Parts: sequence; structure tokens; C-alpha cells
Amino acid sequence: MQFQEAEPLGKGTGEVMAGFGAGYYPGSLEDNNYGFPLMASFRYGVGYRTDLGVKYTLDDDLELNLKHNFLLTNIFLVSAGLHVGVDGIFGSEKNFYGRVPLYLQLRFGGFSVYGIPAVSTGRFGSDLGLTANLGASFGRYNNKLFIEAGVGDFEGLGTAIKTFGVG
Repeated sequence: MQFQEAEPLGKGTGEVMAGFGAGYYPGSLEDNNYGFPLMASFRYGVGYRTDLGVKYTLDDDLELNLKHNFLLTNIFLVSAGLHVGVDGIFGSEKNFYGRVPLYLQLRFGGFSVYGIPAVSTGRFGSDLGLTANLGASFGRYNNKLFIEAGVGDFEGLGTAIKTFGVG
């Protein structure tokens, strides 16, 4: 779950986000096929088009992320990012991972539709994987509700992780 649009926060603006979701994990990746992660994140606008953030999920993941906006119009927005993190930060088995997402957003006043395709490495011990999230947000500025679904392919097309969340 990303709960993040292409729109930058703006320099000096902070955002706190909380969310929950449900996920299906193939047996080859996780012992438990279902998970219900809770997450909290904080992002801060370090520039007018650049955000820096940290995200923690209660299934023991810690992630640092950076996003820079390249195209900012009233309707269409495009940003790119870099995420680095640790899966199992407090456990005995730690997996370091990285992700390079592309944020695409169409906004219509207080309603937006966004997509986040990404390339990942190291997640669930994988070499390389593809992920995609599709979501909608309702509201303006920092008072938004997010609904998001995602899929992550870490061991081939038959082993997709599926997620759904609200933030």
C-alpha cells in the first residue's frame, strides 16, 4: 500500500498518514497466506516539488522514500521516486529492498485517480519484481481519504501478492 499521489506536498508542508489493508501472499513467499497490515507514514516537502518520507507497517517494515514531481498541471501529474527499506526490522531475518516507482495522477477537483507502477528488488528476498497500485483519493490538500488496490509479482506471474487498503 502506498497511499501516495504524484502531487507534491510543497516546501515546508508535512503530512501524517495512517492506513490499514488486507493482503494475500502466496505460500512460497509467506507462511501465512493472509495479512492485515496497519501502516503509518510521515512525509515532508523538502522542496516545492520534492517530498521526503518515512513509512512503518506493523508487519515490521520500515521504509524511507523520496519523490520528485516532473509534471504538474491542473489535471495531469507525473512524479518519480526512490524507496529503500528493511522488511523484518525487529526480527531475526531482515530483507533490505529498493523500489523505483512512477506516480501518475489525474485530478478532478477534490477527486483523483492515481497509478503507481514500480520495479522492486530485495522484497521477500527476490532479485527483481514488478508492482502496480491503482487508487482513488477523495478530499483536498492534506484531508484526504485513499482507497487503493495493488499487485506485486516477485516470483513470476503466478505468485502475485494482492492488496487492498484504505488510508
